[in-house]
Amino acid sequence: MTLALVDAKGCAKVRQRISGSFEDPLVEQPSLFASLTGPARRLLQKGSELLGGRCEVFYAGSVAAPR
Repeated sequence: MTLALVDAKGCAKVRQRISGSFEDPLVEQPSLFASLTGPARRLLQKGSELLGGRCEVFYAGSVAAPR
């Protein structure tokens, strides 16, 4: 299963994978590289969005994002 924190457009801002059984779940920890480069990647993504770039939509269901 993959859980994600999504923005109003349905784009995943944070993802976390969980596998295994309910009795013994394996929660994927973010890599050290992803943690260290996260702020720079977010800035680049923001710049891309401002220039009309698109994100990969993670969720496009009928439940609207909270305001």
